[in-house]
Amino acid sequence: LPVAVTLTNLGALLIDLSDQQAADDALERALAIKEQKVPDSPSLAITLTNLAHARRATRRYEESIILDTRALAIRSAKLG
Repeated sequence: LPVAVTLTNLGALLIDLSDQQAADDALERALAIKEQKVPDSPSLAITLTNLAHARRATRRYEESIILDTRALAIRSAKLG
């Protein structure tokens, strides 16, 4: 899981640096790991939110909505 957390952090940094493709790649890798190891966790929700942000930056709005909606569902179920 530490690799997935690091990939999520890297993806967020790459978004800030406007390297959307690299951010998307890092966040997709993190997502795959977290979906397998910690499904429906708050940590997964963070990755989903960051990936949604990366998708918005590349005008992939429908994908962003799906990712943000999934993150919201996880947060609502786990955190209330």
